[in-house]
Amino acid sequence: MRHFDYNDFVVQFSMLHDQLLTDVSFDSGVLRLVFGEYRIFREDYSEDTYFERYKDYRECTVEIRKHDFSDPDMDRPTLCMLRGERFKWMQMDDDALVDFLRSLRAQFTFASIANNDELELQLLSSAESEMKRKYRCCEYRLCVYADAINFIWK
Repeated sequence: MRHFDYNDFVVQFSMLHDQLLTDVSFDSGVLRLVFGEYRIFREDYSEDTYFERYKDYRECTVEIRKHDFSDPDMDRPTLCMLRGERFKWMQMDDDALVDFLRSLRAQFTFASIANNDELELQLLSSAESEMKRKYRCCEYRLCVYADAINFIWK
């Protein structure tokens, strides 16, 4: 049994709430999600601590080092699309996932970690999405098995 290493992990996903996903890439087992138009506002925080710590950043890249399974089907990330009460599960290879996420122009809403290593990211596609009309303004849940998660703030 393997476990996600929490020793140096600091949860910074909350600072990305409502931020726009501007680019996605996958290379050497690392999925990179770039939030390149990062802006926060003082009135969104009840105390100044978080605002002061993150106010000068303009970009955050979340690097997710995926776990390699011996079963190729387990290696593939899954994406669930929710629209109203309807949902659709899609399992994609890495290149298809990158292309799909790039086209969403999605806003990040929430992240959770379950079973020690399964990372779930929730995103809302925007009206500016390049996707077909039926895929716009939907909620998406991306599930990836992660060995490590890093936040790179610029």
